[in-house]
Amino acid sequence: MRTRIGYITDALPGYHRVHAGAERACASMGDLVEKETGTSIVYFFRSPDAPQKASGKDYQVIDTIEDHTKSSAIKALVWTLLLDPFAFVSSIKKIKEEDVDIVHMHHLTQISLSPILAAKLLNKPVIFSFYDYYPLCPKCNLIDNKKCICTKKDACDECVPLENIKNDTIKYLLRSTGALKIIYKLRSCIVKYTLSKVDSFIVLSDTWKNLLISYGIPGSKIFVIPLPVTVIHPEPTFTAKHPSLLFVGWEYPHKGLNVLVNALRSVKSEFPDVTLYVISADVNQEYHNEVMNTITKHGLENNVVFLGKSSYTEIHSLLDQVDVVVVPEQWNIAWSIFLTEAMAHGKAIVASYIGDIPEVITHYQTGLLVSAVVPMDFAERITTYLKNPEFAKAMGERAKTKIASVANDLSVLTKVKYLYRKVIVGK
Repeated sequence: MRTRIGYITDALPGYHRVHAGAERACASMGDLVEKETGTSIVYFFRSPDAPQKASGKDYQVIDTIEDHTKSSAIKALVWTLLLDPFAFVSSIKKIKEEDVDIVHMHHLTQISLSPILAAKLLNKPVIFSFYDYYPLCPKCNLIDNKKCICTKKDACDECVPLENIKNDTIKYLLRSTGALKIIYKLRSCIVKYTLSKVDSFIVLSDTWKNLLISYGIPGSKIFVIPLPVTVIHPEPTFTAKHPSLLFVGWEYPHKGLNVLVNALRSVKSEFPDVTLYVISADVNQEYHNEVMNTITKHGLENNVVFLGKSSYTEIHSLLDQVDVVVVPEQWNIAWSIFLTEAMAHGKAIVASYIGDIPEVITHYQTGLLVSAVVPMDFAERITTYLKNPEFAKAMGERAKTKIASVANDLSVLTKVKYLYRKVIVGK
């Protein structure tokens, strides 16, 4: 009998309008496992909302609080506590109906951690792939209010996000009555209990493994398995200008677009026709306004092209064309999926020296690393590439070779198959 594995994720490319690297990673892993092992994958996710829904995948829809209330306060409380009663009940029903052998959790910021408890109630082994800091940090980035890397092991009342609550009276009461302290203590207890029920964790690097160990998760439960990197070379939908730079990421402060735009001013002084292409699936309007003000202030209106949300195919088309890829992360990012895709395309890369990036990029070997917060550092490295095309090409080729050696399908599949067998036997 074929093994059946349930992949639980907020969204999936082709089925949801908004998705990011974690969702692409989930789809890539599922495709690889299903194709190479004959294992049957069934996806569990929120109700599809893509204009033209894809087909070909076996899936079930999980109900969430979003489907049952319009109250921003109730939704914010559920998302903060990471337990959604509707997702819990729905997960029990759908997992039982599909009778999967393993439940593999992927990105769960909207569905919450409830499916973990549902799966364990049904005596199903659970694997949890960590793509970001969602279970550990209410803001998902481990950055405190002073914009420094947070070293606390529990969420605090300063971090509980209230921006999604529309009622000012409720916000005031939460802040003034001490309710936030109760909420964050309860959140910490829920996270510790729920994660203790997980049989195995997949992380993308040793840095991540050490972080989870520092949060009390046994090292014997943690497996380092890089994501498979898929490369396609589609026909271009338009022709990129040269010289050109590419940024792919959400327009939020921790992704660092404004740092790059500030750097662009100096790049333009040496390359007046330089063009920065920006692809973003989601936008924080306040931050976008800040970026636009920087563009206007430095006269960069003709040098920055916003492409909005682009398809996987369009991103890879641009990766084939642009001269330099820039990854100006401002937070302790885990393994950057877009970064590895850029490496697989053999691109010259400038990236922040932060998080897992130094574990992927070796300075002056497979890319150039800079201080995350210094625009001039980015500008200098970008112009180094643009002035020396052969140097840029050689750096890109070494990046391509490196990522092929650590994130190839065979290596990833071998480790994943071993883990699946291990949790089934240990059930």
